[in-house]
Amino acid sequence: MSSVHYFDCEGPDARAIALALKLAADLALKGTKEITIFLPTLQQAKSTVLTDVIGLEAAKKLSKGQPYKLGGATVRMVSDRTYNEYVSNGVVVALWPSTNMRKKLEPPSYEALVIVPWLKEENYDWAKEREAKVLSAV
Repeated sequence: MSSVHYFDCEGPDARAIALALKLAADLALKGTKEITIFLPTLQQAKSTVLTDVIGLEAAKKLSKGQPYKLGGATVRMVSDRTYNEYVSNGVVVALWPSTNMRKKLEPPSYEALVIVPWLKEENYDWAKEREAKVLSAV
């Protein structure tokens, strides 16, 4: 069974995103060395707190479908429209997952899943059903 990690946070939490990406890099180095950032839309990459965390250059590159290196792992970014649940996605960092995004994460096509919610009540029960390890961003 793939491991699931859930950050107990809400809203635009830069610290939670930074911690989630660090955790993803650590987990990826133990496996495929691949990280997939899964967003509701790719437009969010350049105009949200994610840009503050990864930098504008990385955000632009990733939003164009180009890979980016992070701690020895290759990072790519996909949206709800472009996520392919039929291929291995390495370690998936699901930022602000919607109901539709969660459906695409079943059955698991990832080594590990790291969830950073926008609203706790939208994702907490789903994560707990998958025996997620709950992590704090404080």
